[in-house]
Amino acid sequence: MVNATCCGGQDRNTTVRGNQEIPPVETRNCYLNEGNGQSTFDYMNCAGADTACTGEIMGSNDELSEDNGGCLACKASSGGGYCDIDGIYYSSRGMGTKFHKLTESDDIAKLTKSNLGIGEMSRMFERERQRTINRQRQSEINNQRRNNRSSSNTETIQDDSTEETTITDYITTMLLYIGVSATFIVMILSIVLIILK
Repeated sequence: MVNATCCGGQDRNTTVRGNQEIPPVETRNCYLNEGNGQSTFDYMNCAGADTACTGEIMGSNDELSEDNGGCLACKASSGGGYCDIDGIYYSSRGMGTKFHKLTESDDIAKLTKSNLGIGEMSRMFERERQRTINRQRQSEINNQRRNNRSSSNTETIQDDSTEETTITDYITTMLLYIGVSATFIVMILSIVLIILK
C-alpha cells in the first residue's frame, strides 16, 4: 500500500476514510465544494498543485492561483485548516463554493490553532506500532540465532563428551580386564605354589 501525502501534510491512508471525495478533516477548508476543477479534493492526486487553495475569493473577482496558492499554501489545523497565501489567510468554511478572506482574529485563531492533529497522531501511533513490531521481530530473530548457536554448541559438547565417554569407557574396560586377569594369574600362581609345597 502506497502512503500518499495530501496537501497540508495529511497521510491519505489514515486521514481519508469512507467517502473518498471528502478531504481530510484537518484540511477541509483548503477545498471548495464545486470549484470547477479548482480546489476540489482528488483522492488519486491529493498532492496535486491545483487541488487546494486555488479558486475564487469571496467578494472579489480575484482568483487564488497556483503561483501564490496551491497545495503548498494549505495548512492543516484542528479547526479544519486554512490557506496561507503571502501571510493572508483564506478558508472555504468547510468546503463552501468560494474562499473567504479571514479578517476576524477569532476565526484566524480558531483555524490556525497549532496542536497535534488527528492525522499526525494517527501517523505517530502507526509509526510507533511499526517500531514495536520491528523490535519484536528483531528480538525473535536474535533469540532464534542464540538458540541455534547454543544448540549447535550443545551438540558439539555432546559429541565431545560422547567421544570422551567412549575413550574413558574403553580405558576403564581395559584396566578392568587387566586387573581381573592379573588377579586370576596371581590366584593360579598361588594355587600352584601351594600345591608344590
